[in-house]
Amino acid sequence: LKYAREHLQIIASGSGRSVFKIDEQKALKIAKNRKGLAQNKVESDWSMNQYGVTAETFDIGEDVKGVGPFWVEMELAKKVSRGRFQEITKISIDDLDWYLREERAKYTRGMKYISSIPVAKQEEWNNNEFVSDLMSLANDFDMSTGDMGRLSTYGEVLREGTPSIVLVDFGLTKTVWDDYYKVG
Repeated sequence: LKYAREHLQIIASGSGRSVFKIDEQKALKIAKNRKGLAQNKVESDWSMNQYGVTAETFDIGEDVKGVGPFWVEMELAKKVSRGRFQEITKISIDDLDWYLREERAKYTRGMKYISSIPVAKQEEWNNNEFVSDLMSLANDFDMSTGDMGRLSTYGEVLREGTPSIVLVDFGLTKTVWDDYYKVG
């Protein structure tokens, strides 16, 4: 962490990790504590790359105390504006936040949950590939969708020459929340 602070450009810093720019294609996420290690463990799961909506993981460090890797090397994504997000994904960040919260509630509470989303919008968003891939990821890995409704959670990358929006911060699962963030 000291080396990265002295030699690399810091991009972001949170309570559990600091993120540094390595070069034009790669970022380095370094854990500052156990919750950062746990988030790195989630993001270092190679199977998440198959969803196409996460920044790609390139390399990971050694596991620390059975919690997770000290560092994760990932695809560097540039910040994205609200307009650009909607242009690429075909859904606004606010509508995505609403949809993900409603769908996650339905998934976790069962089909008894009645959504407040109009049927026509629900059908449109159900057929949106980006939205569908996010929901699959969230459900398959028991992720909170709260952060997925924030623009800062996303970035823009080029995939096979095509601009794509990806999650750049996706290490918060229910288990990580319960073990490291939940109070009481």
